[in-house]
Amino acid sequence: MIKAVIFDWGGVICYPITKKLVAKVKEHFNADEKAIRKAYFKDLYEYEVGKLTDEEFWQRFCTELGIKVDEKVLMGIVKEVEQLDKKVYDLIRQLKKTKRYKLVLLSNNIPVMVDYIKKKFDLSIFDNLFFSNELGMRKPHLEIFEHVLKEIKADADDSVFIDDKQENLNAAAELGIKIILFQDAAQLKNDLMILGIKV
Repeated sequence: MIKAVIFDWGGVICYPITKKLVAKVKEHFNADEKAIRKAYFKDLYEYEVGKLTDEEFWQRFCTELGIKVDEKVLMGIVKEVEQLDKKVYDLIRQLKKTKRYKLVLLSNNIPVMVDYIKKKFDLSIFDNLFFSNELGMRKPHLEIFEHVLKEIKADADDSVFIDDKQENLNAAAELGIKIILFQDAAQLKNDLMILGIKV
């Protein structure tokens, strides 16, 4: 029986931001799309595990891209492209109302976005929040899943993890956590029902 439902954030509860972010930066600074992606992903791992501050990451990004701009402008663009998938959020709210499941958020994320998310959205629908930059570890490393299970006091086979990236799901499955590859809210609801989770 499922007791814990663990959700990814970007690409599940919120729409993926990378394409929109690249498009906005390209529009603002007339930069090459491939160069933007290269600059963004170059130090993203260190950023997502809390080894770089917002200022350090975006300064490196500007240097790599060859643009001169206040990093706060770029952080503003990042916030601007964040968009909630209301159907998924409503589904989680319905799950909350059943009072049957521990609802958990597990996200690879960056400081500027975590601060924004906490202020912008009602995260009280979750029983536990886990952000990679605060933990110093990220998906798909097994240690982050082990940490989450320990903290929420749940067994792997009583838990389901929902993500839009197969590599993250594969890691969770190694520990015996049930997995759902997210496509859209309707598919998610159906897959949850298959696992006996009534919404």
